[in-house]
Parts: sequence; C-alpha cells; structure tokens
Amino acid sequence: MLTKKLQQFTLLVLALFTFSVANAQVLEYVGMEADSLEGRPYYSTMSSDGVHFYICNGFPAEGKVLHYVRNISTGTLVYANSYKDGVNAGNLMEAPYKLMLSPDQRHAYVIAPMDSSIVSFNRNQATGALTYTGALQHGVGGVNGMLFPFDATISNDGKNIYVADRNGDAISVFSRDSASGQLTYLEHHQDGVAGVDGLNYVQYVKVSNDGKHVYASSRDDAAIAIFSRNTTTGALTYVGKYDFPTTTTVVTAGGIDVQTNNDSTICALNPGGSLLVLNRDINTGMLNLRQELVQGQGGITGVQKNHIAISKVKPFIYLTSFQGWSVYEFDNTGMISEMQVSSGTSHSVAAGISPDDKFIYFGTNTDTTIQIYQDTTVRTVISSIIDLETKKELSVTRIYPNPSQGLVTIELADATLNGVVFMQLFDVSGRTLWSGNAQASNGQLELDWSTLAEGLYYIRVGDEQSLPLYLKR
Repeated sequence: MLTKKLQQFTLLVLALFTFSVANAQVLEYVGMEADSLEGRPYYSTMSSDGVHFYICNGFPAEGKVLHYVRNISTGTLVYANSYKDGVNAGNLMEAPYKLMLSPDQRHAYVIAPMDSSIVSFNRNQATGALTYTGALQHGVGGVNGMLFPFDATISNDGKNIYVADRNGDAISVFSRDSASGQLTYLEHHQDGVAGVDGLNYVQYVKVSNDGKHVYASSRDDAAIAIFSRNTTTGALTYVGKYDFPTTTTVVTAGGIDVQTNNDSTICALNPGGSLLVLNRDINTGMLNLRQELVQGQGGITGVQKNHIAISKVKPFIYLTSFQGWSVYEFDNTGMISEMQVSSGTSHSVAAGISPDDKFIYFGTNTDTTIQIYQDTTVRTVISSIIDLETKKELSVTRIYPNPSQGLVTIELADATLNGVVFMQLFDVSGRTLWSGNAQASNGQLELDWSTLAEGLYYIRVGDEQSLPLYLKR
C-alpha cells in the first residue's frame, strides 16, 4: 500500500462520537432564564469549557453584559454577575451589542454601537469574572471605521479583531496583544474608497477558518465584500465582491458564517427571503453559488431571517430573526434542507451554541428571556485530527464529503505533503481497535471508515471539536 518514499512522518489521531436524528424535531424546549434581564437580549457567547455564558442585554437602551454560570449537563443558567456602563465597565459601553472571547479565553471584547466603541476586559478563566481594562472609540486617538459597530469577529489566531461599521460603511482592523489583550487600531476600509465596493450599510463580518480572507456582508449593496488577509499583520487587501442573486423581490445581505469543518463552504442570508450556500475558493477567496433556498418555494418556510450560526460539530445551521428561528441540515453532498421552523413569532435573536453542541440559546425580545433548547439528535462524528508529538491539531483545509457514509478525503493545508501517516483508533476503555498507516499524497488522505459500527470512540488526545465529520448509516 505504501509505495512512495517517506518524506514526512506525522502521528495523527481521530476522535469519533455518535449521534442520530430521532425525528425531524431537532430542538426540544428545555426552559428559560429571565434573572437580571432588562430589555432586549442580543448576542451571547460561551467559554470554551461551556461553564460560563455571557449575553449582551438592553440594546438600544443603556443595557449591560450579563454573566451566568452554566450547568453543562442540563443547560440551565444561574446568574453570576453583570457589567454596566459607568459602574464596572468604564464609560464607553452604552447599549452593548456583542461580546467576544479571545481564543485563549483570557480576554473579552464588547462592541457598543451607541458609544462608537469597543471595550476590553481581562477574564478570570476559573470564575469567568471580567475586569475592565480600557476602550477604543471612533474619532479618538486616530481610530476610524467604528462610527456604529454592528458586528465584530476575532481571528482564530487571536491576532486581530475586525469590526463592521454599519453607519460608516467600513471595516476597521485592530491588532491584539496576546499577553495584555490590548487592542491597537491598524486601519480601516471604506465603501467607495480606493476601489472598495460592497460595504454600503455593512452589518456582518467573518474571518475564514484558515485566516486568509475576511468577508463582510452589505445590506444595501446586497453583496459580500471579500478581502485577503495578511496572516502576520492582519492587514486587509480588497479583492472583490459577491453579488446576491436577484431571486426574491427584495434582495439584501444579512448574516454570514463559515462551516467550521469545511473552509470551502460559506452560508449567507438574504433577509428578503433566501438562504445561500456558497463555494469558497480557498486560494483567491472568491465565492460562487452552490445552492439557494427561497422562502415559499419547495415547501421552504424559515429562511426569511437575519442571523446565522453554523454548528461546529453537527451538520446544522441555525437561523434567527424577530420572526423566530429555524434549523437546516447539510447532507453528504454539501447541500442543505429545512429541518425545523419555530411556531409563532418568538422574536428570537442570534443563537448561542454550547461547545458540545447539545444546547442552543435564543434571546427573545417579546418576553425578555433567554430560551433554552436541547439538540435531540445523535450521529457518528469524527471530531478532530491531532498531531500526538506536538499535541496540536493539524491544519486541515477541507474534509469531504461531509456528511459521509464512510469514504472520506482529508485535505491538509500543506499540499506538498507526501508520506506515511500513522493513525490509531481506541474505544471508550482505551483499547486499541485499529492501528495502521495511510498514505498522504499531495496533502490528501483517503480513508475508508465504512466498516465502523455506530458507537462512541475516543482517540488519545481527542478533545478538540473543530474538524467534525459526519458518518451516516
């Protein structure tokens, strides 16, 4: 089987988990939390260990950031603390809208549109408590492109934060000191300046998983502006835009997200009534249409939404808006179908997904609560690929088809890799079920897992969840 000369040896492991769809009802209601909520709850986020839950509450009024301790088994929340403008969060956090945690979990950042600012905190990793450290504001100290920060994202390498300035039609770029968490303004890119197009009333921004490109969706241009990213400095270069198809009467651009396990797939919303699945060229960053689901066509009823979140482990897409929430699923060809649409108008806003993907949290404007749902599905999942020698996850560009019935191709970032890869599979007791070599050819591994029975498997260093693969029977 192994005929080529070994050029590079890498010790890999795979982690597999099982889940199966019991029925089309993906989410089941668990309960709600209302303690200390005042006004509209918006974006939420969770610590990587799943223990701490944060949500921005109150926009467009004064508001605050609320911190809850989360029971990882039941998904329930217990109020722990709050952070409020003028009290314990400085004086530039009126109407906080979105909180982000740094990849190392040591710092938190909050955008505040009404103050044209981004606020920084140190974070106690044990207690989850936040301590205010400073803020940057549009028009102060040379900061530009943050007149009305409506969305922000942090790169996976933790080096940069990118802010979508809705009212300023711009994207601002900040570098981040990994030790102190301090942000430094780097640059901004504005619609109509220096050839940049597709940022008119920009509302959402996302960095690709490989860190090579930044995508920003413009409501009024009905387009996604595409930038290449300098992975050393974080600086951006405009490379073009993707115009939404004119399938619906009203065409605008809403939320965007990148599929975690497949960096060549981006999903985008047209709040006018469609959900797009886009192919991404991992070299140029350019996009083209793979599939469009249109409201009212083919039985589709839940795509007229604003916000989107793709599960990191399971093949699900969660959409939210003031018209409620809906769930969609990827099949083994990379196409999607509608699974579940909420009844009524629950006015749900941006979904928060627990790290294990078992619980989904929706803030609701109608009754000022956090609604908690449990994902009832079960399927078999390969969750990660780990280099045992360095204890680090390898850089994987793409895993396909995903979901799969067993035959899998793993595309590594190093396209020149040709050599032997040693792989081991263990059961829950630690017993070795399989041990052997695979041949990497031009950075690709071709594997056949079709003989694996459904069940729970573990690989020695397999607690990462960033590269899922779904095995359907």
